[in-house]
Amino acid sequence: MTSNSSSVFSLHPVFESVFGIIQSGNTTWNSSWLQLTDSLRGHEVMAGHCALLLMTSPLYAYFLLGSHDKPLPEGRLYKCKMVCCMLLALMPIPEVVFHVGYLQSIVHVLDQPVLVSSASTLLTAVVSSQLTRLAQQRGMRWSAVLCLLWLSLILTHTLAFLTSTQESDTGQFPTWLFYLKSSVITCLLVLYGFSEREEQYFPPGVRKPCPEPTASWWSRLTFSWTKELLDKAYSGKLTEKDIFLLLPSDSSSNVVPRFTRAWAREVTKSKFRNQAQIHDEVPAATEAETLPEIPSPSPWEQAETKPRRRTRSEGRAKHKILYERSQSAIHPRTESHKILGSDHSPVEKAYSRSVGQKDTKESRAKTGQKRSRPSLLVVLVRTFGVDFAIGQLYRLTNVALHMTDPLIFGYLLDFMEDSSAPSRKGYAICALMVISKMAQSFMNSRTHFVNHSFALRIKSAVINSIYNKVLTMDTESRQESTVGQAVNLISVDASDIREALTNMASEMWTSPAKIVLSLVLLYRLLGPSMLISMLLMVIMVPVTAVVTRRLTTMHRDSMAFKDNRLKMLTEVVNGIKILKMYAWEPSFISKLNAARGKELDVMWWRSFWETALHCYHQVMPYMISVVMFVTYVHSSEDHYLTPSTAFVAIALMDILRSAMEELPSIITHMVKVRVSFRRVNDFLNRTDLEDNVSSDVDSDAAISIEDGFFSWTSEATPTLKNINVRVKKGSLVAVVGTVGCGKSSLLSACLGEMNTLRGHVSVKGSVAYVPQQAWIQHASLRDNVLFGGHVDEKLYNQCLDNCALRTDLEIMPGGDNTEIGERGINLSGGQKQRVSLARAVYSQADVYIMDDPLSAVDCHVGSHIFDNVIGHQGMLAGKTRVLVTHGVQWLPKVDQIIVVRHGRVSEVGSYDELLSHNGPFAKFLKHYMVHDSETKVDPQGKVAFASAKTAFEE
Repeated sequence: MTSNSSSVFSLHPVFESVFGIIQSGNTTWNSSWLQLTDSLRGHEVMAGHCALLLMTSPLYAYFLLGSHDKPLPEGRLYKCKMVCCMLLALMPIPEVVFHVGYLQSIVHVLDQPVLVSSASTLLTAVVSSQLTRLAQQRGMRWSAVLCLLWLSLILTHTLAFLTSTQESDTGQFPTWLFYLKSSVITCLLVLYGFSEREEQYFPPGVRKPCPEPTASWWSRLTFSWTKELLDKAYSGKLTEKDIFLLLPSDSSSNVVPRFTRAWAREVTKSKFRNQAQIHDEVPAATEAETLPEIPSPSPWEQAETKPRRRTRSEGRAKHKILYERSQSAIHPRTESHKILGSDHSPVEKAYSRSVGQKDTKESRAKTGQKRSRPSLLVVLVRTFGVDFAIGQLYRLTNVALHMTDPLIFGYLLDFMEDSSAPSRKGYAICALMVISKMAQSFMNSRTHFVNHSFALRIKSAVINSIYNKVLTMDTESRQESTVGQAVNLISVDASDIREALTNMASEMWTSPAKIVLSLVLLYRLLGPSMLISMLLMVIMVPVTAVVTRRLTTMHRDSMAFKDNRLKMLTEVVNGIKILKMYAWEPSFISKLNAARGKELDVMWWRSFWETALHCYHQVMPYMISVVMFVTYVHSSEDHYLTPSTAFVAIALMDILRSAMEELPSIITHMVKVRVSFRRVNDFLNRTDLEDNVSSDVDSDAAISIEDGFFSWTSEATPTLKNINVRVKKGSLVAVVGTVGCGKSSLLSACLGEMNTLRGHVSVKGSVAYVPQQAWIQHASLRDNVLFGGHVDEKLYNQCLDNCALRTDLEIMPGGDNTEIGERGINLSGGQKQRVSLARAVYSQADVYIMDDPLSAVDCHVGSHIFDNVIGHQGMLAGKTRVLVTHGVQWLPKVDQIIVVRHGRVSEVGSYDELLSHNGPFAKFLKHYMVHDSETKVDPQGKVAFASAKTAFEE
């Protein structure tokens, strides 16, 4: 070899170690055939593989015994495997017989390695057959251990036989014996490459499960398990029913709980870190000054004592209490507990307010501390890190094989320059190139498949978490968030995260790795001449950093403008009737165009900088190549561009160029995914409604509120003050009062939808809620009533009859299968209210909270519903019912009446008790009875409280 070729080969110690087995000992790479060393001849090959099998078989058997799948049927594949194992076990017999006849003495046979080889062959066949049988009994469809065994055995056995035939004449019988033994091992390799299949019958129209988990390693590597699907798609007969079912690992029913548990743990850790920071970093002497600001006592708060200095033991005890409270956030309603009651110290009250405080610059400046927040990225890594690592392992293999291409190419050039090299070496190098390219293709396809599945799991978890967050945010967070922002997070940000992880999850680290490795290899090949070219690479770093920073800012602004545009568009669509009525279309079109114009301006400049960055990275590799070769040739008179040096350098530069061309796309995706992660993380860190409603199992009351102060925002004046209510189990309670006095707020407090400033709320059992504004799904009427529950036809028909929906079904074209439009657009107000009530009744809950469900129905329909559903003879008899109503005619039929006035409970009692009490309620009823003759009341006596507001407030 030439000196240049020697310098090329010195670049790759890993490549030399692969050929070290062939080049070591008495053989060399320049020999006329590929020879194994003396330590790897035919007999030792079988003994070594047998030893490896014996060492791994206990672990593999333990793994199989842990499987509880049902046994597989003994099909043709299983029987063929057992027959081949039996043939392999019979191979030592003719081999031993031949050697006995050849040596003409059995005594000499005992001293020969053939006895070890024969015993190893027999033991390998027996152990393999038993492992195959155990795998069949445990439902294991294919074995990776045995596949690798037969693959390694056939390769080494073939090389050992070739070495033996070249060194000496082994005779015709050993040759035929080798062919027979190799054929059996090859058959075993092919058979173990397939997986056992269980014939299953699926009725027409039923989707089949995905066959990937039961596919063999070869089928997974080549994706041949999709052949059935591709054949149907090619023939044009592919339908939705032909698509395979999702894998259990990809379904949201498995992905979402994993993410939810990890997020809950991260939230708990974040709360505990904040608690420790507040209580540890506050000096004892100035604790009251550095704690979050405590609002001045209001008339509804009790006087608080001045905080004293804590001792070290009290600090430890408080840390324990705070940690237990943070843990209880994950398991709500496990016990009855007070919330900011009078038993808590001022320090605890201050902290409790600071926990619910928004993580804004103002709040951090006020506390002087940087609060810890749960990180979405950390949760995703903990949840899906293993899935991500598997994909990167495939990618690492692909990169390693890709980096060997220039080195194999250098070997081929050296072979072509060396006229004395045997032709067998050239064939081996060409075969190695083909095998390397095939392996790269397999690994690349597998990487994209694993990354795609991994990214879909993350997108499913992120979208579900956004939906759940929308349902659990408190009032302040809802005011800060818009519908357009939530839509953008789901449709844009979640998709950007999925796309970045699918296409760029591997390239984010492989492209920089390729650049570094290419530069190192070029430096080893060309010497110091590469340093000037590396200087150009260093210049690229600050330019790329500046452009990346600008792209990040512009993408963030673009998403903010998009949120604003979608918010305006949503408001226009919701109020389209009013816009059409007043002919306001031109004005709002101009506003929408202005919002869209701002978004387009930012998008134009972002595209400009992305194009400039892409062109910059396209030109720089060619400049580096020119500078590199010119410097190398002129740096010394001994430097010549030989074919080996030139072509290897060009191949390395091609890898460098492709990696640098990927950098702009990587940077663009990194900018998008960074902004998307930040937006989603900020949204998920918005304040939730605390689960302040407990379940007191020892109480005889179904609903109880003690000393309750509630508000819609954490810093507002309480909407409800000094609320003390007890509702007995199975009773019917009416809540009455003037418009805006706090009746609906009282129901919201029972549901836990208000901020509990002080007091204790307990609700025993499951709750069904009927809101004042009915919420209707875009589905059939039947689906709206069932609401995803199991079908009970008898109960379902009772709900339809008692909620007066039967007559409505008769006029609907499709009966209860009639599709209801979005927001119930094709139903009247009364029909919506009755569907909402039927849904609650069908749920068979323990507690029913109803916010004036009879206000939108006619008088006779309301009487029918009250008698057959709400009243003591209705379907809900025996259930706990809380009814907000303005109908005076229902009040004598209830067990208890709660009178709400100015955010307070003014009176509680039965109808007769309140009349005898001669309070505001009695005055109103007397006023109503006096004016009954003047105010022509309908037969049911339905009069709104608002008509007598003045009399009620006297």
